[in-house]
Amino acid sequence: MQKTIHNTAPSGIKRSFERFEPYITKVKKYPIFLSVVLIGFISAQKLNLAGEIYIGEILGLIYILSNLRKINPGKQLKSLILIGLLWSLCQLISDQINETELLDSVKGVGTPLIFISTIVALSMFFMRNIRRTPSFLLGIYLGQAVQLVIFQNEYFEMNPWKWGIGQLTLGLFSTYFTFFLAKKRNLYLILFVISFSIIGLLNDSRSMAMFPMFATVAYIYLRKRKFGAVLKKFRGKFAITKLAFIIFSLLFLTNTIFTAVFSSDWVLEKLPAESAKKFKTQAGGEYGALLGGRNEMLVSTSAFLDKPLLGHGSWAKDKDGYHDKLAILRYTLGYAETNDSSYKSDLIPVHSYIMSALVWAGFAGGLFWLYIIRWLLIEFLASFEYLGFFFYNGLIIIMWDIMFSPFGANARWMAASFISAFYCYSKYISKNKVIK
Repeated sequence: MQKTIHNTAPSGIKRSFERFEPYITKVKKYPIFLSVVLIGFISAQKLNLAGEIYIGEILGLIYILSNLRKINPGKQLKSLILIGLLWSLCQLISDQINETELLDSVKGVGTPLIFISTIVALSMFFMRNIRRTPSFLLGIYLGQAVQLVIFQNEYFEMNPWKWGIGQLTLGLFSTYFTFFLAKKRNLYLILFVISFSIIGLLNDSRSMAMFPMFATVAYIYLRKRKFGAVLKKFRGKFAITKLAFIIFSLLFLTNTIFTAVFSSDWVLEKLPAESAKKFKTQAGGEYGALLGGRNEMLVSTSAFLDKPLLGHGSWAKDKDGYHDKLAILRYTLGYAETNDSSYKSDLIPVHSYIMSALVWAGFAGGLFWLYIIRWLLIEFLASFEYLGFFFYNGLIIIMWDIMFSPFGANARWMAASFISAFYCYSKYISKNKVIK
């Protein structure tokens, strides 16, 4: 917990965090630490069983089945389960209508079921003893390190920092800084983030470079009474609507900044030649750098509108020339030098949690992710002044990923781990809050 918490929190919260902090700063006194780290480490190992699945997801299913009588999910988890089941059901119907191959259908229908069961299982695990959370998260990142060494994929080989080392470094630091560092100084955080961002830019990773900077600014200023009081005004009626307006405004601002920065010769000259060329092309398009880096949105939106009710089925095949349409749009809008259509995948182009759900399953898939966004923002508004850097950084990343990143096995596991940790931590804060 952060030092500023003890300076500003009500006395009940202060006592609560004082009980929690010795575990995370003096772990040698608690043998449970190593056992939970080991569980997290094992859970982070990935298997290939007709598709990628994490041991943690399998253990989550076992944990739920062995504790069925003890499951008592709160309102948020009940809603999550219902909407997730609706998504899965619509995916099943869509697969039947679109005559999806059996294996693809099993994976597509099973994705929301595995995802929500993992969130529920981890939430149960953390709620029974909130002190398990830091150790489990640490175990996950240590387990990821082993995965990077043993199972290197083609993306990692092309760019080790962007597709593995950078994510692992940020995860380990944010976990350590938030939960295990006894005497926190903002200077430590600032120095790390500046160094991390510079390395990220030099390794062709703009989002990984920029998001920790955004998280650091938010973490430092929102926890101050003066700035936190402004965000508190968003609580209450229409809170999410008001906050959504701010988020979209920030996205517009980010796009403007990205476009200006990566159109600057002064910046591009300091980057590797290949990265500079790509960034300049993306920033030179009609709608700026954001859409330049995620231009699959140009046709995934069209694909959803073509079949909005039930979508194109699991692992939706491109039967209607969406790749060719995308190539033409890229060229027309200035994001490519030619309109040649060259692609490795035969799937409809999607690069987003929410858009892949919308394209595959129709409105129900999108409804699920809209609920996730709303849920996380409500929890953040309720407890932002007590949250550590891990949660600020994680929230920004998952919001970005929902809008602009593919939802594969790694994303499914890491998103479920973060959501459950964030949810349980927020509930812990609410439960122990005593206003006097």
